[in-house]
Amino acid sequence: TRRSSDLYISVGSFLLGTLLLSTLLISLLTRQVTSPLNKLMEHMKSIDTKHHLHNKINVKGQKEIVVLSEAFNEMIEEIRELVERLVAEQKAKRRSEFLALQTQINPHFLYNTLDSIVWLSEQGKNAEVQKMVVALSRFFRISISRGKNVIPIEKELEHAKNYLTIQQIRYFGKFSYTFDVDERTFDYTIVKLILQPLIENAINHGISYDEEGHITIRCHLEQSHIKLEVENDGYGLSEKQIKHITHIMTEPSEQSFGLRNVYQRLKLYYGEQADIIVSGKMDEYTRFTIIIPKQEVYQ
Repeated sequence: TRRSSDLYISVGSFLLGTLLLSTLLISLLTRQVTSPLNKLMEHMKSIDTKHHLHNKINVKGQKEIVVLSEAFNEMIEEIRELVERLVAEQKAKRRSEFLALQTQINPHFLYNTLDSIVWLSEQGKNAEVQKMVVALSRFFRISISRGKNVIPIEKELEHAKNYLTIQQIRYFGKFSYTFDVDERTFDYTIVKLILQPLIENAINHGISYDEEGHITIRCHLEQSHIKLEVENDGYGLSEKQIKHITHIMTEPSEQSFGLRNVYQRLKLYYGEQADIIVSGKMDEYTRFTIIIPKQEVYQ
């Protein structure tokens, strides 16, 4: 009947209007998240290519994104101040070299992470977006550490956990990880940003694309020193490979820059009391063991 037909038309119009309104709202909400992130990404690219260390980014949006932009500004400010200080002061060569190595950043990691956040947001995976942004914000804050080069071991482990959280989301859960930590080590300090390059190496070279991998981070007290380990299962290493990695890590080389960076910073700060030992077994595991002397946290 005509009455029924009018009713169908009314219901159909209502549903269509609701669908259009929902689509519009989703588009606006997505834009609210992605717009400030895209702005931050573009700013990061300009820093990477043009070295605009005096330019700050002002992003409005969700609290986590604002915190992330502020942390990024603080990091750039730290780098700018370091560059000016190194130019003005040519003394203390070993200290200058140490600081230069210590404050290196990887713009590709930052850009790829923000790119992943944008993609997750567009897919409506808001829980993953929030988790990733919070982890990245905390990652930056510990990286800065108010200009300190030595931080409590607890903070270094937290930094490693934030990095693993980010990478686990980026790699769609392709690997899992565990921490085996003696909390007594929290009374001691370590040169910051030591674990992250080793974990990055474990992800890039130790995780198989065919099956899920696992990464274990250990931190324990020994008699006169502290031992930290980054271990991954998977391909493992032969004796020849162990000797090759040890050589390029301890000798000047264009290869394995991240590993050599860690080794060099440990030696610059601790001297012969620190070391990195590479070990592994084919098709079972690869392990990097860091040995540092005990240095207590001063209250």
